[in-house]
Amino acid sequence: MADRMSAEIWIGGSISESLVDEFCGVLRDESLSPDYGEASFEPHDAEELLEGTLKDSGLLRLCDDEVAYGEFGDLETWLQEHDIPYTRKSDGKYEHDPVVVEFRPESGLHECTANKALQPVVPVEPLRKVVRRLQAATALPAKKKPKKARKRVKQALKLLTRHMPSELPPLPPLEIVHDGPEDKVPGTREG
Repeated sequence: MADRMSAEIWIGGSISESLVDEFCGVLRDESLSPDYGEASFEPHDAEELLEGTLKDSGLLRLCDDEVAYGEFGDLETWLQEHDIPYTRKSDGKYEHDPVVVEFRPESGLHECTANKALQPVVPVEPLRKVVRRLQAATALPAKKKPKKARKRVKQALKLLTRHMPSELPPLPPLEIVHDGPEDKVPGTREG
């Protein structure tokens, strides 16, 4: 039996008008709620879908108190297949750490470990290496060996950057777009 934990997902970006019915079906199958402990969000059309978005951000936020491995497998696969950006945050349980998973069509899938507040965290061991390199660089006499000091600082920065979570653009508001030459479905809103 799969470990079950709470998770939430924010969905944004543009959804083609021709995909709305399929997307609504995927959402109904997942039985997700706008907030923990609330009734399932079960949209049937573009209007109902957009009514579920948050007024301040225009994002669709959905939750589940107990989902297998803290993942929305079918929904996330569907979103990735259709290049629709999202952010998922999942609580940890037993041997599973809390995670933040983000998908952006232009850069793919990004996953990082999180703390209990579901904020990304960086492992301490790589940071210790960065500190040692910076200490070595600052210990060099600046006037006598500036190139060597700069090289160590650059190495430390490269190591630090490699272990930091990716900086991604924020999710754009959810919108429905026409499949044809027009940009937007009449009556839909942008964030």
